[in-house]
Amino acid sequence: MRMDNPLFAGRFSQSLTNALASGHSIEAATKLADNNFYSTLQQQATLLGIKTIIGYMLILAIALAVVTAFIPFHKTIRVPVVKTGDDMA
Repeated sequence: MRMDNPLFAGRFSQSLTNALASGHSIEAATKLADNNFYSTLQQQATLLGIKTIIGYMLILAIALAVVTAFIPFHKTIRVPVVKTGDDMA
């Protein structure tokens, strides 16, 4: 990310300030702020991937439900009805 992005700059500077206030050196504080940003970025990317997969699964489930609603299951397989006692020897 670039520092001209106001959202990134705000979060990075806040994380950097918190790390410096905790007593870390400037190098360690910068590294902590970077790690904080990248962990947030990875978390958001994972959530986006999960959301996409769930969306595709929902579309597939709806399409499957529509297809199965119009298949006449009662006409596909004819099973003979056997009365009680007729099949016993």
